[in-house]
Amino acid sequence: IEDAQRQVCECLDLDICSLWQKSPDRSGSIFLTHYYLSPGLPPLPNVWDIKASFPWALKKFLRGETLILSRLADAPAEAALDVENARLSGAKSIVSFPLSTGGGPMFGVLNFDVTREERDWPPELVARLQLIAQIFSNSLARRLTDEVLRESEQHLRQSLEELQRLRDLLHLENVYLRKQLRRDDGQENIVGESEPIRR
Repeated sequence: IEDAQRQVCECLDLDICSLWQKSPDRSGSIFLTHYYLSPGLPPLPNVWDIKASFPWALKKFLRGETLILSRLADAPAEAALDVENARLSGAKSIVSFPLSTGGGPMFGVLNFDVTREERDWPPELVARLQLIAQIFSNSLARRLTDEVLRESEQHLRQSLEELQRLRDLLHLENVYLRKQLRRDDGQENIVGESEPIRR
């Protein structure tokens, strides 16, 4: 993903491409998982409280809307905090896409910034960047699905191993009980006293 981010930024003369993902256990926080920065730019924070820092943008993202600001001054008054934080990060022109798949909930944001100048975002460029956001969304969703599948397979394997161990233990207990019954020397202390059970 980061190589693709670099290629897009270099081809379109963009300064920053950042991919943020929501935290499953920290409500309101997004984590920087993939990024490209033009040389010489300061590093981005690893985590951002999107709910506190970009409340206006978050509302748009949760509605599935793309955020396009050719000039930060174009933002409505209710976006004042968002604009202030964008300026602090050096952005002068922004386009951001909420990430989701199949109409599901937003799980992240793909952000493109220009820090050197204000820039218009023509509809055909936004459409191409939207396609990139969809490709990244699908890639991340597939990776997550693969991880969940691997974890499920591992859990299933562990469960099957435990079942096999219990089956073997029951088999040993059964053998022991049969031997004890054949000896016919009292059956009152047989159950739960075999060597396999005591281990």
